[in-house]
Amino acid sequence: MARIGDRIDPGLGRADTSGILRGSMAGAEALGRGIGALGAGVGAGIKQRKKDEKDVTATVARLEALKKAQAPDSPLIGVLDEGINTLSDTNLSPRKAAGLAAGYNQGVTDFFASV
Repeated sequence: MARIGDRIDPGLGRADTSGILRGSMAGAEALGRGIGALGAGVGAGIKQRKKDEKDVTATVARLEALKKAQAPDSPLIGVLDEGINTLSDTNLSPRKAAGLAAGYNQGVTDFFASV
C-alpha cells in the first residue's frame, strides 16, 4: 500500500510530495475554469439584458409613433396605449418585457399586413 512520502527524491533529500502538488494544481485549475465559466455566463446575461431593454425601448417608440398616426377616435389607440403602459411598467422584468415586445411587434406587423 502506497503512503505519502514513501519515495525519497535524492535531489531534494526528502520525501517526494510532488503528487500532492500536482493534485492541488489540478483542483486549482478546475476552480479557475469554473470561475471563468461563471464570468462568461454573467457577461452573456448582461449582454442579453441590454439587448432586451433596447428592444423594449424601440417597441415603445414604435407604438407611440403608431398612436400619433391614428385618428383621435380610432379604437386602435386603446390597444396601443395598453401596450405602451404594459411595456413601461418598471415592475416588469426585462426578459418578460422583451417577450411582450416581440408579441406586440408581431401583432402590429400582422395587423398592417392584413390592411
